[in-house]
Amino acid sequence: MIKDFSNVSSVVKSAQSFTLKSHDEARVVQGISFNAAGDRMVTCSDDRTVKIWWTDIQRMQSGEGYVPWTHLCTLSGFHNRAIYSVHWTRDGIIASGAGDDTIQLFVDSDCSDSVVETACIQTFA
Repeated sequence: MIKDFSNVSSVVKSAQSFTLKSHDEARVVQGISFNAAGDRMVTCSDDRTVKIWWTDIQRMQSGEGYVPWTHLCTLSGFHNRAIYSVHWTRDGIIASGAGDDTIQLFVDSDCSDSVVETACIQTFA
């Protein structure tokens, strides 16, 4: 629940638009979620991948203007159909749901230089 809508709306009004290009260009990004700290974002797509992104949250909050999001890594091979939903819990668990009738749970341990250190901990089919 958003406790202070005026702060959210002022951020939206002053925000700059930008495009992240990493999912296959012919595909659609289906979902997005942020970690509890707000410095990481996870996206999912019908290209059957989950991607993790990072930004410098302190620089973003300082109001310095545009702060880029950096692609950290890609989780692939866990779903064999389009991924329609992704969520990052406050406990650091990433859940993805796909058209293959499965839900995958991942624990974010360390994801840098496109090396996946994120472990799949559970598959529900």
